[in-house]
Amino acid sequence: MKCPECGNENIEGALFCDECGSKMAEGEILVMEETPETSEAPAAAGMVLVLKDSGEEIELPEGDEFIIGREDPVSEVFPEIDLTPHGGEEGGVSRSHCKIIKQGDGYKIEDLESTNLTFVNKKKLEPHQPEPLNDGDEIRLGKVVLIFKAKD
Repeated sequence: MKCPECGNENIEGALFCDECGSKMAEGEILVMEETPETSEAPAAAGMVLVLKDSGEEIELPEGDEFIIGREDPVSEVFPEIDLTPHGGEEGGVSRSHCKIIKQGDGYKIEDLESTNLTFVNKKKLEPHQPEPLNDGDEIRLGKVVLIFKAKD
């Protein structure tokens, strides 16, 4: 389904654009090319975020950059990685907390002026100053702790 504001292609039935957050027009019909049996966005090759407390893995979406935060339909905020079901609200994760940027074979992380800060290996990140992200790095968003890890 194409966003009427920015033209981004969104998944069928999306209420809001995952690129700009605009409300999608009701009644639009998505015409999709045939794809392999999954409707989920393909994952970035090789890396996952692992919740330190539970060991649950969150696959990174495909693309060159994506936002990590908490979904808030009232504010029309829909990050690519939503930590709401993983204790994000209770743990102090901002709606748009940080973003991960893929550059070539490497990754960087950037705090997006989050309320409860972003830390990598216990080092506080300055807002809008991308820092390298390596396999095994610990990322703390408020009280939620993730490990940036190569997939097994």
